[in-house]
Amino acid sequence: MNTSGFFILLMTLAALVACTSQKEVIYETQQLVHDGGKSNQGGTDSGGGNGLSGKPLESYRIDINSQEVFSKVKTIISNVGQNFPELAGDMWHVAQDRRWYNIPSSLDAIPSERIGVAFATDQLALQNLGEIWIDGKLFGAMTTDDRATLLLHEILMGVRLMNFQDDLDKCLASIAFESMSMSSDAQKSKYQADRKNCFLRNGGLGGGGGGGSPLIPDPQSPNINLSKADYENIRSLVIQLNSSNGSVDGFELKQWMKEKGFRNY
Repeated sequence: MNTSGFFILLMTLAALVACTSQKEVIYETQQLVHDGGKSNQGGTDSGGGNGLSGKPLESYRIDINSQEVFSKVKTIISNVGQNFPELAGDMWHVAQDRRWYNIPSSLDAIPSERIGVAFATDQLALQNLGEIWIDGKLFGAMTTDDRATLLLHEILMGVRLMNFQDDLDKCLASIAFESMSMSSDAQKSKYQADRKNCFLRNGGLGGGGGGGSPLIPDPQSPNINLSKADYENIRSLVIQLNSSNGSVDGFELKQWMKEKGFRNY
């Protein structure tokens, strides 16, 4: 091969390498944006307010305690606390410290195979480590019992996600049950002192809702990996607590949760 031909070959190879490298960089950028839960319409992430139907997303936040159907769920949590206060504490913590939203929109569905069923389902709610989103249109069409069941399901999903929360959130959950029925000033003072100790020990700042990364529990998240068995176990626990109104054998349920990898107390 003469010098001129060799030079042309080198230039061709260099162009191919540059082209390939450029494609790889673009692909990785798109993946990072997508995996972060942000818009994947471009390679740039920017701040700004988000809304729905002309209203800020924050406007759709609801007080779970003001929901009429929550009284049934509260009774279940209280009854669970008689024999399994650790679980009741987690449940009450999720109910009170997560931010609940009722939005007039459908939600992106989790693939059926991910939740262990062989048919298409309605996505009634979705949650991450700090927020719970409910499809208001479907929720409004439900019976009272079904609404309570959905709230219970989301609370127990939140309990399963406690394994992915930070130490501050776990500490607050561990003292949550004592705040459920405070009546005396002494009880209130003790709870406030225990809560302050959680923040002191874990270096957190005030406020509820969990300090973890807001990652949706789906296959795209590298940090949260829920299996088909997890979804099946949540459904099983919802049925058990609903049918017994929260009256459980604390020892048996604690061992079951440990064996299933659901929550280890």
